[in-house]
Amino acid sequence: MAARNELQAVAGEYRGRWQQAFGSSGTAKALAEILEMNGYSNGGITRAGLDQLRAHMLKVGEVQRLDLQGLRPDRMPALAGGFAIMYAAFCELEIERMQFAPTALREGVLYDLWGRFTTTTCATSP
Repeated sequence: MAARNELQAVAGEYRGRWQQAFGSSGTAKALAEILEMNGYSNGGITRAGLDQLRAHMLKVGEVQRLDLQGLRPDRMPALAGGFAIMYAAFCELEIERMQFAPTALREGVLYDLWGRFTTTTCATSP
């Protein structure tokens, strides 16, 4: 609920406007792998897959008792929190599917800056 409350402030501007959504964090990668490897999604992160994973997590009750393919031991402590934030984003922003992007936000910023400084414009001569 805390994650959903935080997103509600900006959700109105972005709700339902997604043609494509990309996730680039470790959590996005882990969730995509878990959903695909356990048959909850056939590509990327889906709202239906998150719903199935949520139901499974609630049924098991404790993250330490989860037996999910693709869930690495080092990701276990972050799974519940990362899942809660991702699920809130899907719900509040009305995202149905998200693809995992193997590059991180910092790389996207660097590519953007590089493009801005290396792009030249052609001047027209009189």
